[in-house]
Amino acid sequence: MIRHGNLEKPDDVTIIDTIEMNGRYLTKIFNFEAEQITTFITDYNQGQHISQQPVIQNFCDVQSDAEIERMRAELIKIGGKPPAKAASKNKIV
Repeated sequence: MIRHGNLEKPDDVTIIDTIEMNGRYLTKIFNFEAEQITTFITDYNQGQHISQQPVIQNFCDVQSDAEIERMRAELIKIGGKPPAKAASKNKIV
């Protein structure tokens, strides 16, 4: 796995973005092959490790693809090779 700041690249089509907020971590996993975003929160407060149930969204269900395209660009920047985006919104070819 390659780390780049708060970004990780477990493989060529996936990028993980984790943000720390007061002992809680918001993690978003963008899988460009499956066209899905998995989001979950992990809480490390008071020495406990508690994870909430993940939320899985298909790219086509996201109202704006700006975040998806930003993460695609970040993945490419750190050596990933996500599938090319088709002309229709959020469709991968």
